[in-house]
Amino acid sequence: MSFRSLKEDREHTKENVRIHRKAGKRRSNSAPTIHADKTKDVNATDSKGRTSLYYAAKYGEIEIVRHLLNNGGDPDLHDKVSNYPIHEAVDNGHVEVLELLIYKGCNVNVQNLSGQTPLMRAALFDDLEAVKVLIKSDCNLNEVDCTGKTALLVGLQEGHDVVSRYLIKSGCDVNMVDRLGQSALYFAIHRSSAPSVTMCQKLYRNGYNAENDSEWLTKDLHQKLTQNGNGIFSRVMRKLKIQKSKIDLYNIDDLISDDYVDFDNSRKV
Repeated sequence: MSFRSLKEDREHTKENVRIHRKAGKRRSNSAPTIHADKTKDVNATDSKGRTSLYYAAKYGEIEIVRHLLNNGGDPDLHDKVSNYPIHEAVDNGHVEVLELLIYKGCNVNVQNLSGQTPLMRAALFDDLEAVKVLIKSDCNLNEVDCTGKTALLVGLQEGHDVVSRYLIKSGCDVNMVDRLGQSALYFAIHRSSAPSVTMCQKLYRNGYNAENDSEWLTKDLHQKLTQNGNGIFSRVMRKLKIQKSKIDLYNIDDLISDDYVDFDNSRKV
């Protein structure tokens, strides 16, 4: 987005919520007094299909969000690219706004034009607090976006282990694959950051089935991964990290020699 567009966006936001600004101002000694303006349509949209509630959620104006919701604001109205107020609250880290929208009954499983739910956006931005709020609200852990990715696959691809572990702990399906056949184990190894030993182990401990990885994970390597634990994982991960740009995924097991060092116990195996 250009500076001009961003400036116009912010200016439009100010205009949209101008009549609510004074009422939404925080006070140290008492709650704000809010008077509904019966002459205004709180669900009116601009040229982008965005309501005042959308902008208030985007910029974290919680008192304005509360005022709009209490006076007929619809939290389930989206803009022209199917972004909802709840998406904006998550994207911008406004957890209090997120909680308020949920409390007022918004749909926690809405999807934008790319099929992304608020949970997927929280996983993308590594926002554990938002993830916890959404899961507590019984969101769908296994919804998929237009690429077939779940929130777990999004988190693993981005290297967000804390969020990914929480999703696994909460009962998400670790065996789902995206439309390219890429699995949770695949993303745990081939991701934007360094491969994760502990994440691979956690997947296996939570019922991971490697049958979807036959194109790049050989049976022999799978057995080594499941039988030898930390030592073999460390060996693979260290070599992957060094040779990532040169690796033939179909011959990943060639990285492992017959004799290898157990790095965790510093002994010959």
